[in-house]
Amino acid sequence: MKLKLCALLFLATTSFATVAEARLGETVEQCMERYGPVIERRSAILSASDPESLVFSKSGVTIIIEYRESKAWQISYRKVKMLANEVESLVAANAGEGPWSGSLKLGASEYRLSGDRTRLAAMGEIPGSKAGMTVTELRIMTREWLTENRAGYLRKADAPLTAPERARINPLPGF
Repeated sequence: MKLKLCALLFLATTSFATVAEARLGETVEQCMERYGPVIERRSAILSASDPESLVFSKSGVTIIIEYRESKAWQISYRKVKMLANEVESLVAANAGEGPWSGSLKLGASEYRLSGDRTRLAAMGEIPGSKAGMTVTELRIMTREWLTENRAGYLRKADAPLTAPERARINPLPGF
């Protein structure tokens, strides 16, 4: 019985290990080699990123990667009901130098900081459109991505608000 359980556990962890190997800093070619063909191209979130984010799908996980100078600097993993061991495997694969911090829960999300303080992992749930389906999203970002993201918010906050040009309305005669 224990042997069957160990074999099942081994197969479960090795089948997910290929997904867990993605790392920040990998090139577009390395990601394509690991995940296969790109299934979708999207506009990048940040203007400092390369123009397109690439979307891959492997082992039931959707991987969305944003690049800067053709190197991954933000990775988003999405899966319906991602298991704790899958999250740990993905976080460990992107650890950098030193262990991750313990998780800090803020609202519905959990955050971890890498030991070398160069990466942030954020995990949360995305409500699904189908009845009761919830998708777990794990985002792992470099310090540089976070700095650019913050700078973008500050630029928006400092920008003057402009009202859209309104069409001139001719007043009614006699009013």
